[in-house]
Amino acid sequence: MSNSAPFVTGNSELSLTRGRIAFAFCVSIASDAFSFFVSPIVWLEPLVIGVDVVTGFLIWLALGRPLLLLPVLIAEATPFVGMFPLWTIVVGVIATTGRLPSRVGNPRQSTPPIQTQQSVQIKNKDQAQ
Repeated sequence: MSNSAPFVTGNSELSLTRGRIAFAFCVSIASDAFSFFVSPIVWLEPLVIGVDVVTGFLIWLALGRPLLLLPVLIAEATPFVGMFPLWTIVVGVIATTGRLPSRVGNPRQSTPPIQTQQSVQIKNKDQAQ
């Protein structure tokens, strides 16, 4: 049995596994740690922005291409704001809730939650009874 669950993003379906979430966490933690220690050095800021662009792209690929990662990228590119662990926070929100709001400021319309292997097994067990 696979530990993946379908995650619908736009017109495609992505299998979001624990490995993808773990990869996104590793990338986000490494990037946030790098930004925290290197951002105060002003002349290295272009390097920090480059790392943030690569981080955003890798997380975007790993977590199903959520468009709301773009504001995080913009915030990370802002001097001294990038010292906060924004990438890790966003990955944590996606990993724990299984969703990001589909529209900023409208919590009623959100993407469906990610179905984990456990939730699928429980759902199948309930349907069998």
